[in-house]
Amino acid sequence: MLKANACFRRGNRLFREKKYADALPDYRAATEASREADLAFSRLGMTYGKLGRWGEAVPPYRRAYEINPK
Repeated sequence: MLKANACFRRGNRLFREKKYADALPDYRAATEASREADLAFSRLGMTYGKLGRWGEAVPPYRRAYEINPK
């Protein structure tokens, strides 16, 4: 869980800096370290969207919704 949090925080920093391609590996690592990290899946989908990779954005968004439909 610590790895997931560290990766998520680093991904968030890079996302804020608009370094979307650099943020992807961190968000992927966060989702792999914690399969229940709805915010990490949501942010992964958002990052794919920012990169115009819409087809790759859908599965993480779907997983985030499955984890937390609210």
